[in-house]
Amino acid sequence: MIQAKNLSSETKPFPRKKLLFVITKSNFGGAQRYVYDLASHLKDKFDVSVAFGNGPMSVEAGILSQKLAHARIRTILVPELSRDVGFSDISAFRGLYSLLRRERPDVLHLNSSKAGLLGSVAGRLLGIKKIIFTAHGWPFWEERNSFSRAIIFFLSWLTASLSDKVICISGFDRAVLLPTPFAGKKLVVIRNGVEAINLLEKELAREKLFTPQESVAHANDAWVLTSAELTDNKNLFTGIDAVALYNSRNSRKIFWSIMGDGEELQNLEEYARGRGVDYQMKFLGYVPEGSAFFSGFDAFFLPSKKEGLPYVLLEAGLAGLPVAAGAVGGIPELIGNGVEGGIGNPRDTEALTEILTLALQHPEWGVALKAKVEHEYGMDQMIKETTALYASK
Repeated sequence: MIQAKNLSSETKPFPRKKLLFVITKSNFGGAQRYVYDLASHLKDKFDVSVAFGNGPMSVEAGILSQKLAHARIRTILVPELSRDVGFSDISAFRGLYSLLRRERPDVLHLNSSKAGLLGSVAGRLLGIKKIIFTAHGWPFWEERNSFSRAIIFFLSWLTASLSDKVICISGFDRAVLLPTPFAGKKLVVIRNGVEAINLLEKELAREKLFTPQESVAHANDAWVLTSAELTDNKNLFTGIDAVALYNSRNSRKIFWSIMGDGEELQNLEEYARGRGVDYQMKFLGYVPEGSAFFSGFDAFFLPSKKEGLPYVLLEAGLAGLPVAAGAVGGIPELIGNGVEGGIGNPRDTEALTEILTLALQHPEWGVALKAKVEHEYGMDQMIKETTALYASK
């Protein structure tokens, strides 16, 4: 007599590994874009969840949670995470500790400084198997006094030391911690990756963003775009100075559009009026799928004084735009000066004006940048290298 095999145990699929991303806020800056890209591309391979605090008080608040919900990815709110640094961090730690004890992820992927430090400590205490931290530009590069920077450097080192692996999105960020004990050997470079953009036709992009009167008024101008969260790190006040200086020297003026929202919006509008260039500028606010509109412009300007490796420059490359940018963070690794764009000292108005001038004179820079982004900064490569890190021992 032949006995039938019990197939239920043989055909039962293995449970997918639990992958939990943690990030401080749920707005949609570069770090949030990174989390969304990874989570949405890995949801079929892992049991993916994303935990975050509330977003800032702006139009972009909660965009990450909305996009994750649309992608049917589970989200978890830890409200204490988004509060200012201080005694609330104790509550944030408790919230994260409770979350990790409940979820018990196989892979904990931490993003942003506050979530990274608190999450790595909690993860170690709970014995989480794999802790990954991504440094989206080290916070000690920000303008602070020497004592504050030293403290932040130590906390960044501690986060890296407590993690199993640290993803740096540029060689620049890897180099600074590479000589340090415990942390240095854990650093790997995995650059941000992007997919092809469904660009609008140039005239259609302008039609959707601007009134007919604006298009006519600026028909002979050089249309320059910045896409950024309006914060101090983006250095937009100096950017206004550079545009004002350019327009004072050239008969063909720059018409500068700023796409994005943030805490500095009102101050920037007032500063532009004070410099007398507000009629040559437009604040577009947050634009959903904003990269599709990049085709409506002649050049891209990012005067940041602190960056990791900004997605917007990768998208500007895919749109074939010549770029003028601050020579900070990982930007010089993406843009060779005079090859894929112009880069200069972001604290020097004259230098920014010069690279803006050159970017408008060299549209071939955009062609070179597009080729480099397509060849070296693909989404598939980023996903492949990151999942290999999850599986490494």
